[in-house]
Amino acid sequence: MAKLRRRVDFPMELDKIKKYLKSKIQILKVIVGFTALILSIIIFPSVFQFFNLVSYYDKFIIGAINTINLYIFALVFGLILGLTLAIARVYGGRVISRVATGYIEIIRGTPVVTQIIIITFLPNVFTILVAFADPWSMRYLLSAICLGMNSAAYQAEFFRGSITSISGGQMMAARAIGMTRAQGIRRIIIPQSLRRVIPAWSNEASYLPKVTTAAYIVGVAEVFAWAKSTANATFRTMQVYSLVAVFFIIVIFFVTWFLDIIHDYTKIPGL
Repeated sequence: MAKLRRRVDFPMELDKIKKYLKSKIQILKVIVGFTALILSIIIFPSVFQFFNLVSYYDKFIIGAINTINLYIFALVFGLILGLTLAIARVYGGRVISRVATGYIEIIRGTPVVTQIIIITFLPNVFTILVAFADPWSMRYLLSAICLGMNSAAYQAEFFRGSITSISGGQMMAARAIGMTRAQGIRRIIIPQSLRRVIPAWSNEASYLPKVTTAAYIVGVAEVFAWAKSTANATFRTMQVYSLVAVFFIIVIFFVTWFLDIIHDYTKIPGL
């Protein structure tokens, strides 16, 4: 009986060991990520000194902050709009679904640079709006909105795939216990789809920082605009754009690291 009991308890002990190791690995990921962040903050200024670009460091920080602001706004705006478009495309009926599909196909079928130019210069047609707003602030805001609209079209497809991956029987069960269709979507479908979509959605989240460089076309003072002006002033093109490349590598590394941690805590076991 003792041998049999030991055999029965062995899988349970193995699961405990796996959970313990998993928690330690997650803690190690957090420690490694924050250590890398601190080292990046400490080492990055010394790279400017090595390339004799210290006098341009302050403007780089301003450009980096603007880039991060554009990224965060576009990601959050795209998430809200993209999720709305995905729900409209799956559950919106014939008319709303086609409108959502048309928006997604138009945005994905046109270059983001073209979209930014059209949207940011559109207020110039309406001189009343320009008269009461700072042109540079207006371009900054409209560029962020345009990036969010562009990202929403791609995020919508990730959300749509996640929503359609959930069994239709779950909606039927929700309706059977008295939920309305809207309640079933909000309480049953959306929570599961948001957990499932993280691995695929992280591709858009890690790609979007590079798309923000398109804002320099309309004069937004982000990192790529700093690189262009600094390279023209110092003729150190290779060094300047190498710094920009390192900056985006660091940003995308931390975005991917953060999303991996979220996925580890929210993923559905067995999927």
